[in-house]
Amino acid sequence: RLMAVQPASPTSSRLRQGGTYVIIGGAGGLGSVISEYLVRRYRAQVVWLGRRPQDARVEAAIARATGTDGPAPLYLQSDATDLASLRAAKDEIVRRFGAVHGVIHSGLVFSG
Repeated sequence: RLMAVQPASPTSSRLRQGGTYVIIGGAGGLGSVISEYLVRRYRAQVVWLGRRPQDARVEAAIARATGTDGPAPLYLQSDATDLASLRAAKDEIVRRFGAVHGVIHSGLVFSG
């Protein structure tokens, strides 16, 4: 017999209101969805790291993720396979926002 149940509400979250979160591949499909949630729910500052230069596609993704509910994502060109590039990005993020509260890897490349 099936019964409707209400899931328990989480008592706490590791995500912070106003936190700074880095999303590798953030301008892509999965990263954009995660970003929208972080911006709307936590008013988080999201920083996207991507290999390509910032272009119209990235600008459109930034506009979608922002809405009116929080800060616009910042896009930094950085290669996640290059340690020097990641260090430079981290230094820039800390300079601008003071800290990084989490990193999410959503960079996916499908080939086939």
